[in-house]
Amino acid sequence: MGRRCWHWPKGLAAKVTPVVMVAIDGKPAGVLDLADTVKSSAVEALAGLRAEGLRLVMLTGDHRASGQAIAKELGIAGCWPR
Repeated sequence: MGRRCWHWPKGLAAKVTPVVMVAIDGKPAGVLDLADTVKSSAVEALAGLRAEGLRLVMLTGDHRASGQAIAKELGIAGCWPR
């Protein structure tokens, strides 16, 4: 099976989550947008840590934009990706 070049779908270039293009029999069949989600209990747990006077930072092995998006959602100012 030879390599094929697909056109990147509009709107995906600016995404911070991983995107997987799927093919069936060498023909484009779909696009999967993979994203990390924040557990609802995380927000409450972090609020408890802040109430104790702790300064929160996030260390991650994810891509910079992905890490920063999660940190922003959690209200964490410091994020150091890989």
